[in-house]
Amino acid sequence: MLQANSWLAKNETTKAVSALERLNTSYPGAPALKVELAKAYIQSGKFSQAAAVLNEAATASPNYADAVLLLSEINLRNGQAGLAITALEGLLKTRPDIVKAQTLLADAYRAAGRLDDSAAVFRQQIARTPAKPEPYFFLGVVQRQQNKTADARQSFNKALELAPDSAETLTQLVELDLVAKDFTGAMSLVQRLQEKKPSDAFPYLLAGKVRAAQKQWPEAETALKKAIQLNPDLSTAYDLLVAIYLSTNRLPQAAQELENILVKS
Repeated sequence: MLQANSWLAKNETTKAVSALERLNTSYPGAPALKVELAKAYIQSGKFSQAAAVLNEAATASPNYADAVLLLSEINLRNGQAGLAITALEGLLKTRPDIVKAQTLLADAYRAAGRLDDSAAVFRQQIARTPAKPEPYFFLGVVQRQQNKTADARQSFNKALELAPDSAETLTQLVELDLVAKDFTGAMSLVQRLQEKKPSDAFPYLLAGKVRAAQKQWPEAETALKKAIQLNPDLSTAYDLLVAIYLSTNRLPQAAQELENILVKS
């Protein structure tokens, strides 16, 4: 197993899969081995084979958390939220303290359209660990889907209070301000982040979004180019820059930016 993990670390997945398959044949009753084999399959892009071996592990040991969690992630990826919900609910009956299982279950509820159940999971997490920002953030995401804008803003503000430098939370609050056309409020949040992280590309990306929402094209373009200068791999900045060029009928510039993206990926 150590040798296989070493191969995986070097991205020699064929060798790792072959070794783990031989081990799985020799020790068919070892769920931990099946999980390692599933990880190797996933790294090789063989998701159906990973799901099959994880099903074997979860069937043999329904409370083996690693197998249930990884299988649930694959099921969610494949749009099979119902299977993930059944497995995760079963796991949490015996292991109610597994936070990752709670969060995955909430995601599965969201995917199944059960937004109230998803929100309930995060409220339970908040009750258990009120000083952690993550449950407030995820609750806010669900509340946005429920069109409970005021509640979502309250949740995001609490998350930001607990984690003042969270780019994800600031993005959500900026988006809420843009929907409400509160451009002053949105830019205030962006400037707050720029002051804290003057050499970070992300605040400039947000500034570009705010300027673009107001159709302030030159200012938006300047901000996005600064973001790309600071982080040439920031794909969303290129996307927005292309959109601006299309909106202002500058097709050659849009084509050039798309060429730049293709060069990178």
